[in-house]
Amino acid sequence: MQFHQITLTLGISSLYLGFSVALGLMLHDHRRAPGTKPYLPALAFVVLIFIPASAMVLCFPAWSPILRLAVAGTGWLGSALAAIQPAWIPPRIWGRHVQRGYLALAMATVAVWGLSTWALFSSGAAMLIGLAALTAGSSSARTMLAA
Repeated sequence: MQFHQITLTLGISSLYLGFSVALGLMLHDHRRAPGTKPYLPALAFVVLIFIPASAMVLCFPAWSPILRLAVAGTGWLGSALAAIQPAWIPPRIWGRHVQRGYLALAMATVAVWGLSTWALFSSGAAMLIGLAALTAGSSSARTMLAA
């Protein structure tokens, strides 16, 4: 597997896991709130982000069916664990500091893919993705380090 394919796989996987855990955290936070309105942001997240991301992962032609199912299953498991937050997982894992660190690392992976793909293939779209991920990742890292 070539370098840009490895970074693409790691980038998509880390973003999907991040989306999945974010959904679980939203469900956990809104589970205690009364009424149905607190679920509207989670419902919007599911419809606009989680379902399309799941479809992309499950249909990504560059991956084998086993890898597709493994990435999707890991995401679904991460979502369930974030929603339940079992006692055997340290509560610190669900804190903002870890979330910002994870986002910075995921965005760094996407930035490496985007900028290396741009360098190899002169793809303007890959360059824009890489620069956007670099910006988001550096912002998340700066916020994490300042806290």
